[in-house]
Amino acid sequence: MDTGRRYLLFVSHSKTVEMAGSEKLPQDYVDNCGNSGAVDEVEATITRVRGLSESR
Repeated sequence: MDTGRRYLLFVSHSKTVEMAGSEKLPQDYVDNCGNSGAVDEVEATITRVRGLSESR
């Protein structure tokens, strides 16, 4: 991640202990394997998320 750049982040929450190799992850963490990313690179995801919130 770069300072000054905007990001869309999806935060995971785990009630159990999750490990990344030998490192214990916090209960709330950003998973870099998902749809998170720099705003200018995930425009389709942002559009979809906005659509989901409007349909409620």
